[in-house]
Amino acid sequence: MILQIGIILLLINFFVSGIYKAMNFEKSVKYLESNAFFGVMDKNVTKVIIASSILILIICPIILALNMKNAIINLTAWTLLTIFLLLATLFFHPLKLSNTFYQNIPFLSNLSMLGGFVLLYHIIYNKT
Repeated sequence: MILQIGIILLLINFFVSGIYKAMNFEKSVKYLESNAFFGVMDKNVTKVIIASSILILIICPIILALNMKNAIINLTAWTLLTIFLLLATLFFHPLKLSNTFYQNIPFLSNLSMLGGFVLLYHIIYNKT
């Protein structure tokens, strides 16, 4: 039971973020387009990226929180969320060595989240 609560607490941020992105779809698209890398893409491609992100952010935490017995489904959900976290960190929250500590909190937060994902992988892998 306590393990389940820990998993839910680890993943709730992703689920809520997915709901927010879905409710504010156009705003999410504009934010993605404001990034130098994504800004050069066609708007339809950006919309597909946001729609895919929404699906990953909502469905994968539910799968992992429900503690599915199928290891392939769990590992797929874990992998998709981990890739999302790594890409979000790389493109939107990179380490800024020349800036103040407070500007690096999003990077450090994502790094801590990645540590939680390593533990989650260990939990999933040891169930198989």
